[in-house]
Amino acid sequence: MAGPTFFTQHGLSFPLQASKKIQPMPFHDHPQFPVLIDTFIRKNNHHLILQYDFSPSILTYFLDALSHYFLQEHTPSFLRESEILYLDLSRLSFSQTEQIALERDFFDLRLKLDRAEKYYLIAVPAQYLLKKSMPSQPGHAFLQHQFQLLAQHPCCRILGLTQAKKINLKGSLRNQFTCIDLFSVTEPDRLSILKLQRNELENHHQVSIPDEMINLAYSLSERYLSADNALEKALLLLDSCAARAYTSDAEGSNTIKALVTPTDLLNVLSTWTQIPVSHLQLNTFKSPDFIYGMQQRIFGQDSAITLLSHELQQSQVHLQQSTGPFCSLLFCVPKHSGKKTVAIALSEHFFKQRNALYCAELTPVNL
Repeated sequence: MAGPTFFTQHGLSFPLQASKKIQPMPFHDHPQFPVLIDTFIRKNNHHLILQYDFSPSILTYFLDALSHYFLQEHTPSFLRESEILYLDLSRLSFSQTEQIALERDFFDLRLKLDRAEKYYLIAVPAQYLLKKSMPSQPGHAFLQHQFQLLAQHPCCRILGLTQAKKINLKGSLRNQFTCIDLFSVTEPDRLSILKLQRNELENHHQVSIPDEMINLAYSLSERYLSADNALEKALLLLDSCAARAYTSDAEGSNTIKALVTPTDLLNVLSTWTQIPVSHLQLNTFKSPDFIYGMQQRIFGQDSAITLLSHELQQSQVHLQQSTGPFCSLLFCVPKHSGKKTVAIALSEHFFKQRNALYCAELTPVNL
């Protein structure tokens, strides 16, 4: 959107010309797109607050896919080819004296909407729409008022974005906005995002990242770094590995790009987690080796060790939830029967160190 300074400075417009050529596109044909369309075309209550559980950096892919969904023939004519303006206000800072210029920018935008034949969709962090959500931030009340004026324009649709798990709409907001929980990022979408980011990393670091490295980076991140933010951690892991691969090959031939290998991934991850590389391999759990190693430290508990081995082996077949711990173990036995000793042995067997184990001493409380 070519227009006021405020919107060109903080706004990102969709669709982007380059993005139309990207295949596969993340969030392509998202199952909730029809629900969003039906909300936008209502007479009343036609603004949205989307609650999402992924990183804000992923939002641009979602908005890009939504803008392309607007191009489809079944989209109502006044919404088809609508422009989406995403306002990233995370770095916004302005003084009271600048509000006059900002007010003029919003006024010019409303004049443009008066002449518009199609809708404009403004995507903005939801805290700038909700009352008393950011009372201490300078200019918050001013921006909140301006977005409320935009929400009243018939050719404008507001899309509030938030990671908050619960939003309470009160007063007029309840009659203007509808809350929708976005589905979590699917595995195909994660793969598409990683491939797109892979291309940018290859161009930046002048390296080559094979497809198998993408899946390996995600699997390692999900297991050892974060089950909830595995995608973001995988991108950071690939970025560091690509930089190291380029650095190590800097004195070599410039005609052949350096190749990111599993060794690069494991070495970087080992540096981050302080876990030896030999213990970062995936799907390499061997029950006989585990039983033998534990028997060298734990005596007279062969049946318990065998049971632990079985449970750990079952966790390898991915019967557990998609997010959560690798395996949860609860030791329910009398005092001084070896619970802590077994926990220490497990930590040293898998991580070669005791630092991975945290023991909380709980004192019973009489209520």
